[in-house]
Amino acid sequence: MINKVVMDNVATFKNREEFSPSLINYFYGFNGSGKTTLSNVLLNSQNYNKCSVEKDIDDTSEMVVYNKSFVEDLFSDSSRLKGIFTLGKDSGEALEIIDKSKKEIDILKKENIGLKTNIDKKAQEKTTFENDMKEKCWNQKLKVADTFSQALSGFVSSKDKFKNKCFEITLNTNNLKSIQDLENDYKLLFDKELIEQQELNTLNTNELSKIETNEIFNEVIKGNENTTVAELIDKLNNSDWVKQGLTYLEKSDNKCPFCQNKLTDDIKHLSEYFNKEYKEKCSKIESVKEQYENLSTNMINNLSSIIEEYFKDDKEMELLDEQIKTVFLNNKKNIEVKIATPSNKVLLEISDEIIQKINIKIVNLNQKIKDDNKKISNIVKEKEKFKSDLWNYIVNELDKDISVYKVNISSVEKALIPMNTKYSENEKKINELNEIIRENEKKITGITESLNEINKVLSSFGYDGFKLKEGNIQGTYKIIRPDGTDVGATLSEGEYRFISFLYYYYLISGSNETSGITRDKILVIDDPISSLDSNSLFIVSTLVKKLINECFNNENGIKQIFILTHNVYFYKEVVYRGSRDNKKETKEKYFVISKKNEISSIKEYDKNPVETTYQLLWEELKDDKINKNTCFNTMRRILEYYFNIIGKKDYEKAIDDFDGIDKIICKSLISCINDSSHYINEELSVVFDEDMVDRYKSVFKRIFENLGHIEHYNMMMNEEEMNNG
Repeated sequence: MINKVVMDNVATFKNREEFSPSLINYFYGFNGSGKTTLSNVLLNSQNYNKCSVEKDIDDTSEMVVYNKSFVEDLFSDSSRLKGIFTLGKDSGEALEIIDKSKKEIDILKKENIGLKTNIDKKAQEKTTFENDMKEKCWNQKLKVADTFSQALSGFVSSKDKFKNKCFEITLNTNNLKSIQDLENDYKLLFDKELIEQQELNTLNTNELSKIETNEIFNEVIKGNENTTVAELIDKLNNSDWVKQGLTYLEKSDNKCPFCQNKLTDDIKHLSEYFNKEYKEKCSKIESVKEQYENLSTNMINNLSSIIEEYFKDDKEMELLDEQIKTVFLNNKKNIEVKIATPSNKVLLEISDEIIQKINIKIVNLNQKIKDDNKKISNIVKEKEKFKSDLWNYIVNELDKDISVYKVNISSVEKALIPMNTKYSENEKKINELNEIIRENEKKITGITESLNEINKVLSSFGYDGFKLKEGNIQGTYKIIRPDGTDVGATLSEGEYRFISFLYYYYLISGSNETSGITRDKILVIDDPISSLDSNSLFIVSTLVKKLINECFNNENGIKQIFILTHNVYFYKEVVYRGSRDNKKETKEKYFVISKKNEISSIKEYDKNPVETTYQLLWEELKDDKINKNTCFNTMRRILEYYFNIIGKKDYEKAIDDFDGIDKIICKSLISCINDSSHYINEELSVVFDEDMVDRYKSVFKRIFENLGHIEHYNMMMNEEEMNNG
C-alpha cells in the first residue's frame, strides 16, 4: 500500500505537494489541472527526480493504471490486442494450491517484517558500539597527537583510520614504554633534517621531440588540384588568402566580400578546393597544437615546482628555465602561423638539448639524495621502531575499552546469525512458493473467458457494431465488425474508450501473461468516462464501484485504489455510499486538484467536497488559491444559477446601491442573468489583479446582502460557522 506521495517540479506541480493516501482515494479536478501527471508519477515515480511514492516495506503490489497512455498503447494495433489470461472455472485443485501458497507467503512476509525489525535493531546496536569505540580511540588520539604529530602522520585526520590502526596492533606489554621515554625518543629521532627524501623523475622529451620534428610543419598544404580554381590559386600562391576570405561569405549578404558583386554558383568551386584531405591536415595541426600546449605547460609547471623546492638559488637552472620557456613560446607562435597559413613552411626549435641539461642537474641531485638517504637509513629503522612503540602505548591505554567492545560486538553478531539465517530461509521459501503459484497459474489459464465476458457486456448494452475475437497470433485478440472485418481506425472515440475500460477491468482479474494472475495490485483510474454517453458512463461507474467494494473486502488482490476525474456525475456515482458500511468511511479520502497561475496544488478533505456543480462553484470561490482570471466567471455563474432558480426579478435594483467602479463590477456580474452571456460586456473595461479579486468578492457578497439573501451566502461560504466559532 502507498503511504505517501510527493509531487515536486513535474509539469504544473512546480511547488512541492505531499499527501498521505488511504485505502480508497477520490481526486476531483478540472481538465488540465494535473490529474494525468499524478497518474504518471504513481506508475513510474523513478522517472521524476523530485517526486516519490513511498510504499509499505513488504509491499510488492503492481501498479495497474488506466489513463490516456494506457488507451493509446492498447489501440496501437486493434488487430493485435494482448490477450487477458484468467483462471479457468474448473480449476479447483490448482486454485487451492495457489490460495494455500499465498497464505503461506503472507505468514512468511509478516515473520520477515518482525525479523527485519530485530535485525535492524541489532545492527543499530552494533553501529552504536562501533561509534562509541571510535570516539574513545579519538579521545586517546587527542591526548598524544600534538606531542607526536610526525609519528602519527596519516592517521590524525580520520576517526575511522585511527580506530582501524588501533585494532591492527597486537598489544605487547613486555616492551611497553612510558610516556616520558617516548617523548625523549621522539625529540632525538624526528629532526627535520633527517627525513629521507624521494628521488625526482627526469623530464621526458619523447613526445615533445616528436612534435617539434613533425614533417607536417615543413609541408606546403594546398587544396584540391582538380578544381577549376586550383591552377589560378597555385599560380598566385594565395590559398591562405582565399581560405580566410571564405569565412566572410556568411556575413556578406550573398555578395562577394571583395568586389561587392552578387555571388554566383561558381563560388562553390572555391569551397571544393579546400577538400577533405586539406581539412584533415589542418585539423591535425590543430590537434598537434593542443597536444604541444598541454605537454609544454605540464613540463613548465613541473619544472617550476622542482626549482622552487630544490634549486631556489641555482642561477644556471634559472637560466635553463628561461630558455626552455622561450623555446616553447616561439614554437607555439610558429604553430599558430602554420594554422593561419597552412601553405607556409615553419621551423620549430628543438627543446631536447636544453631539457637534457636540466635532466643532468636532476640526475646529480638524485645522486646527492641517495647519498643522504644512506646516511640516515639507520635513523629510519629507529623511527619505525619508535612508531611501533608509540602505537603499543596507545593500544595499552585503550585495552579495557577494546576488550569490552569485542565482547559486545561478538554478542550482537551471535544474535544476528540465527535471525539472518531465518530471514534468508523465509525469502528462499517465498521465492519457491511464488514459483509454485506461477506454475499452477500456467496450468489453468486462458484468454477465452475474458474475451467472452467482454463481448457479453458489449452485447448486453447495445454495442452491436463490434466485438472481440481471438487474433491470428496465439494469445491475442482483435476487434472486428459483425461481418468479420477488422475495425481498423473506424471506432468512435466513445467506442474505443468504452472497450478500453472493459479491457482494463478484466485485466485487473487477469494478466497479459500466463502467470501473475493472482498478483497484488494498486489501481489508478484516470478519467475513464471521457467521450462516453450516459448509458456507458453508468456502466463504467458501476464497474468502478464493484472494484471499490472488492478493495474494501480485500478481494481479487486489490490493495488500494486511486480514482481521478473531472466529471461531477461520475464522481458522485463512485463516491455514493448507499448501503455501504459507514465504518468504511475511515478508509476513504477525498482530494481536489486545482491549478492557479499554471501551478497545480492538491487539497485534502475529510468529507466529500463535491456535492453538486453549484456547490462546487462555491467551493472554488472559497479557495484562497482561486485563479484571478476565472473567479469573475465563477461568481457570474453562481448568480445566474441562484437567481434564475429562485425567480427573483429585482436583482437589477442592486446596481443602484453601488457607486463608481463597484457599480461597474455589479453590472458586469449580474448582466449574465438577462442574456445568459458568459463574457464581460465590451463596453466595460476591467483590469484583473489581486486587489480587484478582493473587490469583486466584496461586491458579490453585497449583492446577496442588498437583495436579502445574505443567509444563503453565509451558508454556502460557511461564514456562520466561522463567526460562531
